[in-house]
Amino acid sequence: MKGNCKYTALEILKEAGIKEPEKVFGKMRVVIGGIHGINTPDRVIKISKGTKEISVLVGKDIKKIKIEGDDKEGAISEEAHKVKEAKGHKPIKEKIVKRP
Repeated sequence: MKGNCKYTALEILKEAGIKEPEKVFGKMRVVIGGIHGINTPDRVIKISKGTKEISVLVGKDIKKIKIEGDDKEGAISEEAHKVKEAKGHKPIKEKIVKRP
């Protein structure tokens, strides 16, 4: 994951190594990078430019994700792009990045 990019909450939980991340939303407290009240997997979250690490809290379990530098132009993951399109947002100008 890179800074200055947007990802879905589900992608971030998977990156953090949370087992069965699809099942935690609405059942356990989820906090990503200080953002509270994340209760859907399709919540789009931007990792700010200059971020080195983010904390992911699920229930009482805290995981850390190292951020691999910044994307200079800003980008959005393929999944986050699909979510934005489905919600009727204007065409997204950011480049779309594919996650492995």
